Amino acid sequence: MVSEEASQNLVPKASTLEDKEKLEKQLHDMAVAVERLESSRQKLLMEIDSQSSEIEKLFEENASLSSYCQEVTSIAKQWENQLKDCLKQNEELRVMIDKLRTEQANVLSNDREILGGSAERHRDGVTETGSQAHATEILPLKGQLAKEQSKAEALSAEVMHLSAELQQATQAYNGLARIYKPVLRNIESSLIKLKQDGSVVVQ
Repeated sequence: MVSEEASQNLVPKASTLEDKEKLEKQLHDMAVAVERLESSRQKLLMEIDSQSSEIEKLFEENASLSSYCQEVTSIAKQWENQLKDCLKQNEELRVMIDKLRTEQANVLSNDREILGGSAERHRDGVTETGSQAHATEILPLKGQLAKEQSKAEALSAEVMHLSAELQQATQAYNGLARIYKPVLRNIESSLIKLKQDGSVVVQ
């Protein structure tokens, strides 16, 4: 009877030891899992920080490139407007010069007729001062014509200069567009990829 009771008492003890070992093993496995999760969490936080820095850097580069392209476009537009204004002024001066030349030709024609008549009357002993009056009128017109011609030449030179600058600006803008458009596309693709990766991580 004693041996049976002793054996019965040993069975629970053995079972208790086995359960204890299982619990200890489970606790150990849980501790390892927690450690792995903590390590993964730290890596995830580092990756998020790295992605945040990369996104910020890409946004800064994108903003800088966009601002520079807008500046070049604005300068080209300003030069284009100046060129249009100069062309308009040049056309107005051309019309004015043509008008002055026509008036000068008419005055010279009238002056020749008056001079011819004056010579005839002078030979008859009559002094005529009309030709002198017309000559006096011609001089200011010649001076004005010379000034307008000078303005037209100056405007033509400015138009040529602005045309050259506009062409250079256009070439520079096209060059920048060829260089930076692929960069901007890569930045956009990187931003989309980082956003998608961030969504996956959050999920």
